[in-house]
Amino acid sequence: MLEEMTNSWAPKFHSLLDLTLFLPFAPNFQNNLQIEEKKIADLDIFVGYLILLWAMLYMLYEKCLNVLLRSMRFPLMQRSRIIDAVWSCGFCFGSISFLKFSAMITPELSSLQLEEGRLELGLILHKSFYLHHAGIKIFCRGSWLKGWTDLLFALLIINSHQHKWCPIIINILFYKTINTLLVEICRISLSLWQTKFGKLVTKTLFLCYCLNWIYVYTCFVPDSLRENNNIPLQLYLWMWYISECLNSVWVKLLGNFNSSHWLEACLFLPPTPEALELARIRKRHRDSLKNNRSSTKTPKKIEFWRTLLCAIAMKKKIRRMRQAKQNKTQTETANNEEEIKEITSE
Repeated sequence: MLEEMTNSWAPKFHSLLDLTLFLPFAPNFQNNLQIEEKKIADLDIFVGYLILLWAMLYMLYEKCLNVLLRSMRFPLMQRSRIIDAVWSCGFCFGSISFLKFSAMITPELSSLQLEEGRLELGLILHKSFYLHHAGIKIFCRGSWLKGWTDLLFALLIINSHQHKWCPIIINILFYKTINTLLVEICRISLSLWQTKFGKLVTKTLFLCYCLNWIYVYTCFVPDSLRENNNIPLQLYLWMWYISECLNSVWVKLLGNFNSSHWLEACLFLPPTPEALELARIRKRHRDSLKNNRSSTKTPKKIEFWRTLLCAIAMKKKIRRMRQAKQNKTQTETANNEEEIKEITSE
C-alpha cells in the first residue's frame, strides 16, 4: 500500500522540480523550439546538398549539349542561349507537373490538398533550383537584376509550408513557372529558326507571354498582396514584385522600341564584355583568313596572266619565224628560177 502511494506521488514531486512549468510559456516549449530549429538547420543543409547536385547536373548537361550543338555547327552565342533555355524548360515542365497534378491547384487558394512531406520536398527542390539559377545569372551571365529576382523568390518560399499562406506561394509559383516556360520556348524558337515563318511563330508565342505576364503581375499577384495580412510575407512579396517589374519585358520593350532587333533584345540578356571581346577576336580572325585567301589568290592570277601572255608572245614569235622562213625560201626559189632562165637564154 505504501509502495503504491509512493509510486503515484513520485511523478508529482518530481514535476515540482521542473522550472519550465513555472515559466510564462506553454510546457515543453523550449523542447519544441529546439526541435524546430534543428529541423530548419537540417533542411538548410539538405538545400545546400541539393544546390551542389544541381550544379553537377548543370555542368554535365551543359558539356553534353554544347558538344552536340557544336557538332551541328551552331555559333557560340546561340549555343549558350539554347543551353540555358532548354535547362529552364526541363525544370518548368517538371514543376508544372508536380504543382498541377500532385498539388491539385485550383483558382481558389484554399483548395490546396497535399501531404506535408511531399509539399516540403517540392518546395525545397524549388528553393534549391532558384538559388542555383540565381548563382548562374549573377556569376556566370552577369545579370544581377535577374539573379536578385530569383534570389528573392527563393527566400520567399523558405519554410512557407509551415505557414497558412502556403497556398498563396504555391499559386504564385505555378503561374510564374508557366510564364517562365513561355519565354524560354520563345528563346528556343528564335535561336533555332531565323526564317520569316520562325520569327512569326516566335512573335506569336511572345504575344502569349506578354498577355500571361499582364495577368500574373497586374491581376493575380496584387490581389494576393491585398488579401494577405502577414507582414514578413508582404515585405518579401513587395520586394520580389518590384524587382520582377523592373526586370519585365515591358521595360525592355520601352528601351528597345525603335531598334530593328527589338525581339532579340527583349528575350535575351545583353552580351557580357567577355562575349563581345570574343566576338571581336573571331571577327578579326575571319577577316585575316579572308585576306590571306585573297592574297594567295592574287599571285596565282598574276602568274596565270603572265604565263598566258608569255605563251601568246611565244606563239607570235614562232609565227614570225615561220613567216620569215617561208619568205626566205620563196626568195631563194625565185632567185634560182631567175638564174635558170638566164642560163637557158644564153
